[in-house]
Amino acid sequence: MMNAAARRLRAIRLLHTAVWVVFAGSIVAIPVLAWQGRFGVATVLAAVVLGEVVVLWLNRWSCPLTAVAARYTDDRSANFDIYLPEWLARHNKQIFGPLYVVGVAYAVAVAATKRGFEVTYDSKKGQVMLVGHGGELELRMSEATEQKTRKVKRYDGKMEDERYRVPTGRLRIFVGRGYGKVWTFEETAESPLEAKLNALFAGMWKQVVLCRQKTREQEERSRREAEAAALRAEAERLEREAAARREEEKRRREALGVAEQMDPDMRS
Repeated sequence: MMNAAARRLRAIRLLHTAVWVVFAGSIVAIPVLAWQGRFGVATVLAAVVLGEVVVLWLNRWSCPLTAVAARYTDDRSANFDIYLPEWLARHNKQIFGPLYVVGVAYAVAVAATKRGFEVTYDSKKGQVMLVGHGGELELRMSEATEQKTRKVKRYDGKMEDERYRVPTGRLRIFVGRGYGKVWTFEETAESPLEAKLNALFAGMWKQVVLCRQKTREQEERSRREAEAAALRAEAERLEREAAARREEEKRRREALGVAEQMDPDMRS
């Protein structure tokens, strides 16, 4: 028969597992819902995931239930507080963190396709490209980090502050239109990325407009340079023709002078 501590630990493990199922299921469901065009539901699930990430961040990247479970057992294995295989509990963040990023990226790609963009991959640049509406944009996504400081011991035994960065769970999208111009779009705890797709694509459209403007400027510059080159070529052609006529006239006069010397009657 279980004692009180074992019963409480079991309850905590069951609750933690239920929370994990919702968290992991939401991450897996986001790209599926985006593929189905159900962006409203995907937004709700993304908000759930982001809320969990914020809780973890506030708790130094540890679930609060882990600390509660630790009160009722001396076991400190990776899965002592949850009903998961130890390998999955140990690598949980490493597995589902990238899955969340990929899911959000896929949702953005689907939304971009529905708005008339073509999503391609440029192997030379190593970038995902959004092509459409007369523009070409480079798309990158990363997780925002926050700078922290901690005390570390130096080689001489003295303590000093060391700066390091920790993930915040907030995703950022970088939209580049070339020429080193990059526009950054970042989600917040109150507003996940999927809930701001209209604002995201409004910003992207602005980048497309700027890209088209830059393309027109380049085309106009190329046109002027081509016209200037054509004028220079025409001027050089006319100069060559004039030089050829002068040379021909010189040869004609020289030939006429020789003929006059050989035939005295031509001088009379």
